[in-house]
Amino acid sequence: MLVKEDLPITLAAIGVYLVLKGQRRLGLWVFGLSLAAFVLTITVVIPSMNPVGEYAFTGDIGPNRTVWETVSTLFTPSQKVLLLAALLAPTAFLALFSPITALAVPTLLWRLASVNPSHWTTGFHYNAVLMPILYLGLVDALTTGRRYLPAPTFRRARMAVVAVCVVMTIGGVTLEPLGRLTDPVT
Repeated sequence: MLVKEDLPITLAAIGVYLVLKGQRRLGLWVFGLSLAAFVLTITVVIPSMNPVGEYAFTGDIGPNRTVWETVSTLFTPSQKVLLLAALLAPTAFLALFSPITALAVPTLLWRLASVNPSHWTTGFHYNAVLMPILYLGLVDALTTGRRYLPAPTFRRARMAVVAVCVVMTIGGVTLEPLGRLTDPVT
């Protein structure tokens, strides 16, 4: 929660996950304290350090938009769909088969709802929070897949999936951040 102001919402999602997994008391404490930390951070801590006395990014969600207008902009422009594909491609989209991946939803929602194009492009640090969650979702999906396939088929499928994940990750890394190193301007 001390890294970035929106992370208490992700931690609150972890609290919900704990409740759903049967750890009700711990989950409720995590959820409640996370929401309290979020409100405190946004309404007191950050505004007290801002010379204007406010949280400067509140308008990024879009001033004077209705809930429906906000929802309707979650996948437009097309860069937002590209962001989702870029996030899920390194897991061969298998992270979608794990409930752990739902922990990425709070961060994804505010990014996709934002009017700031920096929030929905792939070249900034905003994916750093999401990738560990998505990779844990991949591991969970690969682990639970064992229940549905015979052992030899599962082993072959897992090896193929891991190979696809490695190729997609190498491709993504070399195209975006490392690919810039070949540009003389960089």
